[in-house]
Amino acid sequence: MKLEFKETQKLSQWWLWLVLLTSAGFMIFKTYQHIFLEVQDGNIPISNEALVVLTILLIGLIVIFGMMKLKTELNQQELKISFIPFSKKHFYWKDIKSAKVIDYGFVGGWGLRFWTAHGTVYNTGGNIGLALEFKNGDKFLVGTQREEELKEFLKDLDLENK
Repeated sequence: MKLEFKETQKLSQWWLWLVLLTSAGFMIFKTYQHIFLEVQDGNIPISNEALVVLTILLIGLIVIFGMMKLKTELNQQELKISFIPFSKKHFYWKDIKSAKVIDYGFVGGWGLRFWTAHGTVYNTGGNIGLALEFKNGDKFLVGTQREEELKEFLKDLDLENK
């Protein structure tokens, strides 16, 4: 029997996309208004170049958010976790002291979180994740949207409360 668990998650909070896309639309409109219609708002002037750079940076941020994916792949020997485009991790079960699916609460946002009570946290939403404690004392947590399947995987591997 080949045991494996695979999950791919994206940032799917509607309100986050609403804020990002509204901000980008506003910046594009203001840049157009400033450069082509020569309308300036406020008392502090900004150069055309600075406005274009700020607009491009905001659009770049939206592109990065759109590319972000959290991929989790577990099998009998190892765990592979990729937070595209930022980081890749590779762990072996033999180096892990305990592995359990927990409710970790809110760790101050989504994405990569460092120095939390659960060690480094990779998440895209929710509050359920696979908490790992390594034999060397390090901790790591990866979020999941498929809690029951992950618990079943760990149970089948006899790792749920290892």
